[in-house]
Amino acid sequence: MPELTVHTLKRAITIRYGRDPAFQYLAGAPGVSAKLTPASIDIEGKDAFLSATWHGLAPAFLTRTASARDLALQLDSEFAELSLSDAAPEAILSATILCWRGRRLLLLGPGRVRTALALTLFQHDVDIEGDWFCRLSSVGFTALPRSVRWDARLLRAYPQIYEVTEDFPFHCVDSFHGELSAWCPQTEARPWLCRDGPLDGIIVTDDYAGGRSLSRRIAPDFVWGHLMAARVTGAGGVTVIAALKNLAAATPALKVSVGDLGDATYRIMQFLRILQARSSPPGSVAQYREV
Repeated sequence: MPELTVHTLKRAITIRYGRDPAFQYLAGAPGVSAKLTPASIDIEGKDAFLSATWHGLAPAFLTRTASARDLALQLDSEFAELSLSDAAPEAILSATILCWRGRRLLLLGPGRVRTALALTLFQHDVDIEGDWFCRLSSVGFTALPRSVRWDARLLRAYPQIYEVTEDFPFHCVDSFHGELSAWCPQTEARPWLCRDGPLDGIIVTDDYAGGRSLSRRIAPDFVWGHLMAARVTGAGGVTVIAALKNLAAATPALKVSVGDLGDATYRIMQFLRILQARSSPPGSVAQYREV
């Protein structure tokens, strides 16, 4: 029976399924720093009606017998809830983490814009650690494992993504909102890793809706406001607020209003080259003042 693997920050879940390709949409097994607890799910049933049998963990929601497509979407919701619970009680932010030549970059802003930038930057040898949520803990920032996702709305907003993803081995599943695509950001030469550690730069994005992209350096208070807005949970209280305040004060940051995707990519790559060229330690106040 075919198998695929899904990782959270604490678990490695093996799914044994039939021949229906809908379940391949769920795959996502990046390398993480923690030792993972194994669990498994068996997909069973006849004809068009399937059910899931869980081993080593319990579902968070009431699962039901369904078609392959519907069951895949049910399991996707289960894994999202499980991933968030496995990251607790740490603070969670809605953000993308990228890495280029050892320099780690945090992207803030609308999810559609972040995904379009991440997909495009991958072609410029920028690794995608995560494009969903990330955890802030004592070991730094860590992307929560999940494949990169997009749908027709992103393709309408950024038609270039058709060409960007043409050769990606992505998998699709139909939903009530149209076709959803998922891709694990890795190649044979570039493994997918969800690292722990500090950040070297922050990009605050917004949707400029066409035309030339704009970029400018921004002050720490502006960055802090966006970091606070990206918080998904209130975990950590005053300690997290102070940590985000310090991060904003000590980390080089750039605001990018994304119009033309190629132009925005160029501006971000220039920012990454500046970070790469610095001799002072990542995250220092001296770095920020020089940007």
